[in-house]
Amino acid sequence: MQSILQPVAEPMMAASALADNRRSAVFQQNKVLAEALQALSWLAYTGPSCGMHTPAQHISESWNSAEFYANKLLKEFRGVDENQVNWVKGLKELYTALQKFVSANYPMGLKWNPSGTSNIAEAVAAATAASPAAATAPSAAVSKGPTPAVRATGAPKGPPPPAPPPPPGLKDMLLKERPGAAAAVSNGNSNGGPGGAGMADLLAALNKGSAVTSGLRKVTDDMKAKNRTDRSGVVPTGPAAAKPAAPRSASQAATGPPRFELEQERKWVIENQVGHQELIVNIKDPKQSVYIYNCSGSVVQVKGKCNAISVDKCKKTGVVYENVIAACEMVNCSSIQVQCTGAAPTMSIDKCDGVQLYIPAALAAHPDFQVVTAKSSEVNVLVVAANPEAEDVAEHAVPEQFISTFERGKLVTVAASHGGG
Repeated sequence: MQSILQPVAEPMMAASALADNRRSAVFQQNKVLAEALQALSWLAYTGPSCGMHTPAQHISESWNSAEFYANKLLKEFRGVDENQVNWVKGLKELYTALQKFVSANYPMGLKWNPSGTSNIAEAVAAATAASPAAATAPSAAVSKGPTPAVRATGAPKGPPPPAPPPPPGLKDMLLKERPGAAAAVSNGNSNGGPGGAGMADLLAALNKGSAVTSGLRKVTDDMKAKNRTDRSGVVPTGPAAAKPAAPRSASQAATGPPRFELEQERKWVIENQVGHQELIVNIKDPKQSVYIYNCSGSVVQVKGKCNAISVDKCKKTGVVYENVIAACEMVNCSSIQVQCTGAAPTMSIDKCDGVQLYIPAALAAHPDFQVVTAKSSEVNVLVVAANPEAEDVAEHAVPEQFISTFERGKLVTVAASHGGG
């Protein structure tokens, strides 16, 4: 499959490489092509279990991704350069037609010949050799009779299929009553011999009522399933037993394609990164924000002053940043480490387990600094001294257990003395 699709995969990878160059004068055009060419991946669809959507839906989703950048081109060049506008419109018409074609002809992917050849040259040669035979097919059809379509519409139908064989045991029963009737049933003769005696004997046997089963064999105890030694309800052990599912590796933790890009010059998006230790974000505008989602075993460094940082659904990930204007938020994370080397007014932690916060001593001494936690456990705040070599890091555990009491009609809640310090 890979060798067959290689001529399609190579241009797709080349287009993606061109789209990575943000300094290119045709960056938007390259992004449109790179995203649109992903639609050709429908050729690799092999069924619902392959991890892809159906071909028509995959083509539609790929164009939706490309249309994001195509709309930017329309907004920039409408009324300025109609060639760019017509190019975008033509590309959209092409992918709309491709989706309709695939939906009509290949709704569940390509159809492969199980008895075909893996050599493409041989397949082409065989198709070329078969074309003369296809050209003479109409004349042969005329000589042999009407085509299937003609037979289906006007020609008389052929004889019906033969009758099914008689049920088991009926032949033995008839042999007791009349041998000729059983022979007639086995030979498919409804008359059962001269004078139609076979059918009459058959009807007479069926009219006996409950006595019709007198000729059947009785089931003895050794024939019952519960008494048979070759049939047991015990599941066998050993090689035939089902093997436990293999644990998922770190590379399988991400559930989508990795992303590392700046959206609309305002928001940095880092998604589905696994095992990358040097992800560096250079902030050039303080209005920019950083969104880190579904990363595992990675380290993200944010250099410069940004508006906000959000860490969502990350595991065993480290984040190091300098200055944040609004807040640094962590949601649905586990076993993460976040370090601030400059200033941040608020650090918010929600539904997280195992969070290590490293802050400088100057930030800890600031009266407006605060750490807000909710539904979280194992949260520690570590204060790094101005001279780490001379002073040790001071570790403070955020309380997890609280005590609530009523004082003068008001509910007062305080942290338990053993819950943190």
